[in-house]
Amino acid sequence: MLNSPSLSILSAGSSTNILRYLYLDNLRATLMVLGLILHTCAAFSSQQYWLVSYDKPLPWAYDLSSAIHVFRMPLFFMVSGFFAFVLLQKQSVRHFCLIKLTRIGWPLASVLLLINIPQFYILVYLSGLAEHSNVSPGNFAGHLWFLINLLVYFLTYACIHFLVARIKPPRAKFPSTIFMLLMLLIMPIVYLGMLALNQFGLPIYKALPIVGSIHSVFSYFDYFLIGVIFALLSHQKMMLVLKSSMGALVILPLLLIAAIPWWLPSAINNITLPYIEHIQAIAVSVLIWLLATRIFATESWWFRGLANASYSVYLFHHGIIVALVFGLNAVNHANNIVINPYLAFVMVLGLSFALTLVIHFFVVARSSKLRMIFNGK
Repeated sequence: MLNSPSLSILSAGSSTNILRYLYLDNLRATLMVLGLILHTCAAFSSQQYWLVSYDKPLPWAYDLSSAIHVFRMPLFFMVSGFFAFVLLQKQSVRHFCLIKLTRIGWPLASVLLLINIPQFYILVYLSGLAEHSNVSPGNFAGHLWFLINLLVYFLTYACIHFLVARIKPPRAKFPSTIFMLLMLLIMPIVYLGMLALNQFGLPIYKALPIVGSIHSVFSYFDYFLIGVIFALLSHQKMMLVLKSSMGALVILPLLLIAAIPWWLPSAINNITLPYIEHIQAIAVSVLIWLLATRIFATESWWFRGLANASYSVYLFHHGIIVALVFGLNAVNHANNIVINPYLAFVMVLGLSFALTLVIHFFVVARSSKLRMIFNGK
């Protein structure tokens, strides 16, 4: 998904846009690789909630993974929505859907069948031999859940775009700053609307094979729509608003609402908490988006290579981390020792990153068939 700017799944699609959105390609690559850090933290968390846990956890691992979780996928889906809008201005709905089905569907099916399902049954067997393991029945999708969500969001938005293009509703005459703020405050209501359906009998939490529940699939859709809104404003106008003094009128209200749990805890209830959590994610994501315009705006061989490999890094790192942690635990038990958790953490993180890069550059990238199977291109 996150290949070179001109070939990425969510590519802007033209040479003029490659330079214009370079920082977004670099940002997406970074967000993908952060998944490796997040899952390594999960394996070393004292909560022991992941597929496998290291014998001696690190006290800060859960907090770090939670901090990354706040913004990583919300921001990723915001960028995805941004490029979905951009691409549908240049492509037909049919072509857009075919491209997404190919570039997401192939890696999703391939990794699911060749890696995730075998890994699941191996873990089911090993869970009887390991003290710290947590295997959920039928949890085949695992870390591929975001590809399922992304494909659903692309196809859903393509349908919305198709309908809106024919209805052509009049555009509201709001100033850009007010429009952006209203959209950022309103979009989380999409999530609340889904939660409300549960009160009317729709089983949004019922797990479906592979796909997951309605809740798990659509819980990030409001972030995707925010990305669409950003693109609707146009990239230039969006940046002018956020980087100007008027940007404070957008960001400050978000931060104030996000801080409600700290300055007004009595106001939190089952209705407002989900809304505030989404506002928190939006506020942090917008700030990181702004930061990315400064630190990710220059082209370099490092970011180019990372963008090329990031899809493979994400697809393959999951099983490697599980195998490494199982291996370290086995060494600990066989020798009646516990390898220092800080050393073990660095070993797992470093080896998993290095191995996934080797897999990409020396295996996947050298075969057109493997590029199609695992990178969708």
